[in-house]
Amino acid sequence: MKLCVIAVYFGEYPQIMPLWQHCCSRSKNVSFFVVGDRPLPAEYPNVIRVPMTLGEFRRRAEEALKTKAVLSDPYKCCDYKPLFGFILKELAAGFDFDDD
Repeated sequence: MKLCVIAVYFGEYPQIMPLWQHCCSRSKNVSFFVVGDRPLPAEYPNVIRVPMTLGEFRRRAEEALKTKAVLSDPYKCCDYKPLFGFILKELAAGFDFDDD
């Protein structure tokens, strides 16, 4: 089974980010996409940075949802978490449970 996890995070990462990345790296059948505006603290083959600004994420959300996205600050991205796979569908393409 081939799975992916999409995380959207803008701004400074928490101190535990390197540990989170290391734990993610142990799941060889899962790709972790980290969408955000900062470089990752460490590099692992299955933890992939997807550079994007908050404005670009807002634009993509509005295009996908065909409505105005309320993203006044980065924290509001959590409101869209159930829709990450839809908003960023090119990241989820080719993984199990893809809707195509």
